[in-house]
Amino acid sequence: MKNFNTDKIIIALGLHRQDDCLLEYVEFLNRQFDFNEITALHVLPKSTPALEAETAQAVTDYRAQEDYEEQLEESIEDYISNRCGQAERYLVKFGNIEEEVLKTTAEEKPQLLFFGQKNNTILHALSAERIVCEAKTTLLSVPEGSQPKIRKILVPVDFSDPSIEALKSAVAFNKQLKNPAKITVLNVTGNEDGAGIGLQNRGGTMQKLREDSRRDFLKILIKKNLPKELKHLKIKVVSRGEDTPAEAIVKYAERKEFDFVVMGAKGNSAFSMLLFGSTTAAVVKEIRKIPVMVIKEFAQDLSENQNQ
Repeated sequence: MKNFNTDKIIIALGLHRQDDCLLEYVEFLNRQFDFNEITALHVLPKSTPALEAETAQAVTDYRAQEDYEEQLEESIEDYISNRCGQAERYLVKFGNIEEEVLKTTAEEKPQLLFFGQKNNTILHALSAERIVCEAKTTLLSVPEGSQPKIRKILVPVDFSDPSIEALKSAVAFNKQLKNPAKITVLNVTGNEDGAGIGLQNRGGTMQKLREDSRRDFLKILIKKNLPKELKHLKIKVVSRGEDTPAEAIVKYAERKEFDFVVMGAKGNSAFSMLLFGSTTAAVVKEIRKIPVMVIKEFAQDLSENQNQ
């Protein structure tokens, strides 16, 4: 079985209080995986000379003059190096935040991109939908208030290939933790499932049939893809009622006090996100205090030997 590859990572910093939580989580995982190369990245909007209050306190004596970018870059690098001593490299970019994060990720080709989430925003103006959709690397969102521990991992599976690959990656990731967690495989079913077959939902009969059939199918998929892991995985099927799939996942994760969520993402373009929906991006955006790892298509080889 291949290891979960985390040799090279990038930490996208916002220069606000959420960085403390993000860096604490990076340090926690660094103790588990021993990252080989850590790069800290911060992007400043090129067209906005003013920094928000917290950044202004960290970067002093800012003057709007012709060479301000160079001076500001040096000041921010000093600030980041003081807060993020575990990083070997410090990058300061100017421009559109989303575009620069995506561009840097494409150029640097890290195995993992860390970013923080605060008050329903990511890196201030960073769009969860765009980053989840377009970044060609595995992502790890660390919401404000996340605790540096992993005891219970939730992996939502909708029978798609990306969700199965996410499960494979979650198993590989978990095996490298010093104290492996318990993994729950979650499938969310809607009230419309099974509609049109001419049966009434009397006494919950239809719901039970749906859940049983989905549970059996999940076992078949797991046995096919991860035969040695079936007995170690807990399988749970829940009805989402009037909730969207993302809302049902978030509610279940928070109610059952999971420490970590692993999900797959379909496609690498805005069109594919529009076509397939944005459940993963919605979970990343809405969940509170629980880190979410998003496995992209490139990560499929991380666990290719799981069933050997």
